[in-house]
Amino acid sequence: MEEVEGINIFADADLINAHLGFKIDYSSFILTRGFYIQALHYGSRC
Repeated sequence: MEEVEGINIFADADLINAHLGFKIDYSSFILTRGFYIQALHYGSRC
């Protein structure tokens, strides 16, 4: 568990390490309004 700006975040440490972390953001665009989580790195590391 990690607390970020008063919000508790629960995530698997292996998953976080595999993707080099995640970004949590908010979109106000009409078709995608809401919070989303995006991996900082995904795909092959070759």
